Amino acid sequence: MIRLFVLGLIFLFGLCQDSLRAESPLTHVVFLPDVVHGTAGGVYTETTVVISNPGPSATEVATGLFFSPLPITDPSFFPLRAGQTATYKVRGEPFGSGYIQLVATEPIAATAHIQIRPSEDSPILLGEMAVLGQEAISSARSPSS
Repeated sequence: MIRLFVLGLIFLFGLCQDSLRAESPLTHVVFLPDVVHGTAGGVYTETTVVISNPGPSATEVATGLFFSPLPITDPSFFPLRAGQTATYKVRGEPFGSGYIQLVATEPIAATAHIQIRPSEDSPILLGEMAVLGQEAISSARSPSS
């Protein structure tokens, strides 16, 4: 329970600071920069996030959803055993787009699978795209011309 509390504080501190430092030895942060759900342009989209713990130790994972025009959601927490993979589905209305921040006590890997269908309950898949999770960075610079 204390571990979840500490992870929650670290996660919320990261929200207040706009990002967590990638070099922090206590946390491992993964961003999924493109996540969508809902109906737009006559098609329905949803995102399934696949999160894996490739390491030899169990970890706690906190997820934070950041969607426009919706407010930031409170983080949710779940455990991942060593070698375990879990899925996290982002779906529903109204249409929203944004990103997910995952914070864990051990290294994790994540991929977002965005699926496009004619409607929410349709079995017909019109298109699919995979977005690889990215490590947090503390700064970025555009290349000069």
